Amino acid sequence: MTVRSRTDEQTGPFGTSAYSAETIRALSDARRRRIVATLLERTDPVPVDDLASAVVEADGAGSPSTGRDAIVTLHHVDLPVLSAAELVTVDEDDDLVELGPHPDLRRGLLSALLLRETGAELWSVLEMLQDPVRSSVVEAVDAHGSAVAVDELVRELSEFVTADAATPQDLEEFGLTLRHVHLPKLDAAGLVRYDDDADTVSCEPRQRI
Repeated sequence: MTVRSRTDEQTGPFGTSAYSAETIRALSDARRRRIVATLLERTDPVPVDDLASAVVEADGAGSPSTGRDAIVTLHHVDLPVLSAAELVTVDEDDDLVELGPHPDLRRGLLSALLLRETGAELWSVLEMLQDPVRSSVVEAVDAHGSAVAVDELVRELSEFVTADAATPQDLEEFGLTLRHVHLPKLDAAGLVRYDDDADTVSCEPRQRI
């Protein structure tokens, strides 16, 4: 079975986010959100040591060893991820960091307030909905407005199974993937309610998008 996918250039699911999947993955981590928020509040490039101190202070830890650990983590984990998403630019010669060329930074769609006030749950949900199958499941269930059988969802979402006509075996395998992977994750995130006994999926009114 071949599962088709969409590209990262698409607008986020249901218009909830225009950020690319790479941006959402980068900002799903609280430390990296604080790094970008700190840079948004500065007018000049920030030395990596100062950035590490700001992160440590925000974490509520202040020992020298923690500071050194923060610098190592910044260099080898956080800054490469943020740089790949064009959220920061790193001057390795002078050990300075500044905001990157990401268009949402330049247009003001990402602000320090947004990054500091939104919790990990929101970014985790956005990251989850970057998966085209999961976003389409939520969209399809929402369109039904009431509980829908998983078998019906399988038929409606058969476009994700293969570029050609889906065989009964393809649909069966896709149904298993929905039941054992996608639906439990969406249920745990509160985006749908999956009743495995009744083999149905529904959206709570407060959760409908």
